[in-house]
Amino acid sequence: MRTIRILALVLSLLLAVAANADVVSAPGMSRVAAGKGYRQADALAAQMGVALADGMPLYAPANAQPLNAYMVVDPRCEVGIDRDDIYPVSEKGLVPEITDCLDRWIEDIQSASGNVIRFVADPNDADVLVSACQSFKRYGEYSGGGMSAVGYACTVQLTATQLSDTGNSAGLTLTNKPQDTVALRGNGRFWKTAPKLAGSDQLDAFVGNIMCWYGYGVQAGSKGAPVKRVQQGLIRRQFLGGKADGSFGPKTGKALQALQAACGLEQTGVVDGKTLVALYYDRDAVDAVR
Repeated sequence: MRTIRILALVLSLLLAVAANADVVSAPGMSRVAAGKGYRQADALAAQMGVALADGMPLYAPANAQPLNAYMVVDPRCEVGIDRDDIYPVSEKGLVPEITDCLDRWIEDIQSASGNVIRFVADPNDADVLVSACQSFKRYGEYSGGGMSAVGYACTVQLTATQLSDTGNSAGLTLTNKPQDTVALRGNGRFWKTAPKLAGSDQLDAFVGNIMCWYGYGVQAGSKGAPVKRVQQGLIRRQFLGGKADGSFGPKTGKALQALQAACGLEQTGVVDGKTLVALYYDRDAVDAVR
């Protein structure tokens, strides 16, 4: 009788989940968290008509906007441990444990960038694709804190790729020690504790790399693709004439200072966060940058 009640409860829970989530019907694809705006890599690939490449689907956005990002869960992502079995997202869907992590990681990235990088719900509006992958490495038996368990280290890896120039990519990897990873919940059940991204040097470097793709830090004497992007922004905003040549000379410096003055910014001639946003967006977007 008890077994029947448990099976009935499990069935009701599954029906509740199905009623509140978008179900992807293609083979090998899992549910998507309802209302969260996240898609698994395989679902995104199906949506955009591209093939998965090492878990990272790269596509051509219909309305890519500079500095806009979209988060996708790598199908190899592992969400937790239950009775010494590790469950990938591709098997379990976006369970609350990993969805909560995604929310936090998005907030951490946006905060570390001073709101220069912004995550959007529509992948067609993003020029940066961020793939999140969590994994567990077994380290053997672990005892501590009044409990004994199999010891696992939880590693989080984020990979960002610029969709308008796929040669630009950046990675971030953080690992928790086993004693900081495994938590006991219920009878023989374990879930991960993900490493904290906020405040880490790796997060700052990760965010800085993404911003540099668009010209962050460009100043007199700089050369290359980021300078060309800055010049294209100045031309588009009608502060600079001619063609973008990727070389930051006096004309580019004067145009950049004119843009800064028009937006009420300090006329440094250096592309900081607010100036970067001013190259692509309006005054309201500039005021939102810290």
